[in-house]
Amino acid sequence: MPSTNTMAKGRCQERIPTRLCHYTSLSKLVSILESGTLRLNDPAEWEDKNDAASVLAYLRKTGAEQVRAVSFADGDEQIHHWFEYAHKEYGAGIRFKTPALLAALKKEKRFVCGPMCYTPLNELSAKELKTYAPEELPFIKRRPYESEQEYRVLWTGGLAETPPAIPVAGLIDCVTLAPGMTKPLPSGVENPFGPALAEMLSARYAERYGFKVQQSRLLNSPDWRSLFNKLK
Repeated sequence: MPSTNTMAKGRCQERIPTRLCHYTSLSKLVSILESGTLRLNDPAEWEDKNDAASVLAYLRKTGAEQVRAVSFADGDEQIHHWFEYAHKEYGAGIRFKTPALLAALKKEKRFVCGPMCYTPLNELSAKELKTYAPEELPFIKRRPYESEQEYRVLWTGGLAETPPAIPVAGLIDCVTLAPGMTKPLPSGVENPFGPALAEMLSARYAERYGFKVQQSRLLNSPDWRSLFNKLK
């Protein structure tokens, strides 16, 4: 069972994350802010069974009885982050103070952390996989996901153990609401949900955690539109 929170080196190019963000649903966002913790989840419940397979292989190799994981995206927001991980109109991105988050992760000695290594299926074989160290396996992901630049955190333990959670106090830089949240209602009336939610989050949590709340403009950027609207 791993005793340190570093990933085995050698297979993947080392990449130090600079702007980590966790995309999630609104209900989970509220749960995180209410509890003050970000919890790791069970890969066996993931929709992406290909991704879960490598993590479950890691579990078998370590001899542990349970594994938990949580993922962050490094870099700027991408449209598929919202559609795949943040429930489209009804999600949020929690942008973390990355150096502070990485320092917090190091305090939990049984976390195994690292960037993903994106590999095409035709470049991977069962024979080659046998040469990988156990802690390398859960950091292998299919090439189509490369734009995510995922940074993954894992924990393994016994069935009687409670997986640790990541305290988020002092670690959140901002919360960004999904870009479709202010989409006009079918009647054409302006949707008040996004602004009202931003106001509620600011009033209830922003001072407590020291973050700002903003709306993603990925689907509706005034600056981008104005460039084209000025064309004659």
